[in-house]
Amino acid sequence: MLIPRLPRQMTLQGVLDEVVDLQEKDAAAFFALLKENLDIAALIPLEFYQAYHSRLGRNRSYPLARMVSAFLLQKFIGFAQDNVLLTFLSLCQPARQFCDLPKVPSASRFSRFKTEFYEQIHALFDALVDLVNPICLEMGPQKATQFSYDTTGLEGYVRSIRDLIT
Repeated sequence: MLIPRLPRQMTLQGVLDEVVDLQEKDAAAFFALLKENLDIAALIPLEFYQAYHSRLGRNRSYPLARMVSAFLLQKFIGFAQDNVLLTFLSLCQPARQFCDLPKVPSASRFSRFKTEFYEQIHALFDALVDLVNPICLEMGPQKATQFSYDTTGLEGYVRSIRDLIT
């Protein structure tokens, strides 16, 4: 006689564990899941859009949501340097699709983005903390204390004299 299986109760921790497992085993499915469930354009504060479009006076090569997607991907995966992110994007088509990038931005463009919009990026992360912290608290106080972001990595890349000579 077979005993019927009861449906498994979902928990936030269980969902997080499944997402981490998916990230490790199937990158394409992981990025597709992110793209399907994460509306980056809706997370960007209006002031960021205004600053991004007012500084140039014409259309930019990369829409703001694409640049923010790449930046968030860098922080989410934990790439310390821009060149590692840019190499990853050039090699990983699912990551490029997540960011909606037909081509990878240059290192100087990405660095300028971080330098010019330093304050707006901080405001974006403040808004993300307000959004994510209640979810982390639901998973437990320990998870909420682990959720932090080191803003010292926001400075743009500055070439040294040695880089210019070689």
